[in-house]
Amino acid sequence: MNYFIVHQNKTFENEFKGGFLWAPQRSKSGKEIFHWSNMKKVKEGHIVFSVIKGKIVSVGTAISHCYTSIKPWDFDKIQWAEEGWKVDLEYNSLVEPIYIKDIFDGLKELLPEKYSPFTKEGKGNQGYLYELNKISGEYILKKIQEKNYLNHILNNNSNQGYVKERSVIYDSSDLTGREKDQLVKVRIGQGKFKQLLLKRYGKCHICGLVQEEFLIASHIKPWKDCDEKEKVDTNNGFLLCPHHDAVFDRGYITFNNEGEIIISNELSYSAKILLNIRDGMKIELDEHNKKYLSWHRQNIFRSMGQLIVPHE
Repeated sequence: MNYFIVHQNKTFENEFKGGFLWAPQRSKSGKEIFHWSNMKKVKEGHIVFSVIKGKIVSVGTAISHCYTSIKPWDFDKIQWAEEGWKVDLEYNSLVEPIYIKDIFDGLKELLPEKYSPFTKEGKGNQGYLYELNKISGEYILKKIQEKNYLNHILNNNSNQGYVKERSVIYDSSDLTGREKDQLVKVRIGQGKFKQLLLKRYGKCHICGLVQEEFLIASHIKPWKDCDEKEKVDTNNGFLLCPHHDAVFDRGYITFNNEGEIIISNELSYSAKILLNIRDGMKIELDEHNKKYLSWHRQNIFRSMGQLIVPHE
């Protein structure tokens, strides 16, 4: 098993949501950078530890080999070259994040001498992706295991047989007591969440776009505000294209209990035209979606000056 450390202070939110890692192939001057080129070493089944502000917050499993990909649309504000390397990653957030400073005394002697992800003082080296040797990767995994439930990763990297079919996940009445406990103990990664939404919807829930690489698994009630069950509940998600994900996620649109769109007056007329947002749009809902949409209307939607739509 191969192990990697990825520093994601600036990019974790977008990469986690999209279920991937991404790095430019070259700098603006055309130079290859080692910590970006390390992406080419990642293969399906490899383990990736996500580090943010000095703590490990996720143990990810690569679900693809590295492949060529243009810069993600939501990285536009970052001045990187357009051509890059991408790996599809199943993130598994840790219930108990691990602070590097707490394990560094035992880790520092195990790290590779060249291109270590950390300085001698235990701070993160500047760079994106670092390859670990086997002994340091296993040490980190052991320390994570002491505080977190990871058997679903260690026993089967593909997670087959661990994640229930979507019909079971969003109907808790079908879960055994043990399975309910597992849902509380383990946070299922965004990559798997997207796969479940692809099975359920197969296209953008608003415009019908079907090209998978452009579809985003969007939580209705944001991940950060969810309890453990809500994080993996497919009723709390829509499959959306990038621009519809952006306006929904930022509260410029929402939907009433009939599935009819509600548009904030903060969204300009020209923006509505360019983003393919119009009055009268309607989506299909079931009863399980409605409680999450109610939360979205109350807490996310930009209600000042909202357009009133019937049936709300």
